[in-house]
Amino acid sequence: MRTRKSGDLVTCGTGRADSVPLKSSKRVTKIDPWVRLQELLKLLPQARAANIPMPIDQHVYAFLRQCAIATLERERWAGTSPIPYIKINGSVRYDLKDALDSLKS
Repeated sequence: MRTRKSGDLVTCGTGRADSVPLKSSKRVTKIDPWVRLQELLKLLPQARAANIPMPIDQHVYAFLRQCAIATLERERWAGTSPIPYIKINGSVRYDLKDALDSLKS
């Protein structure tokens, strides 16, 4: 049996002409953590002045710390996370101000 490549057609073993392409027409765009971080850093002075928390996800925090997401998950599980976090509907969020302060020390 040969393996399919992304451009191959799914034929379901019949070889009929009404096959469906293996690739989906929908494109999922992932935003680079560096781009998200730059956008948040532009807003940071205003948020600090107004004392507004700026939540970041674990991808951005892992990018800041230069560690793997699995490391963050392990720290949360063990209770040794260097900064507090919150879970919102299963998504983990850290505060940007806390993350930057922990990197300074």
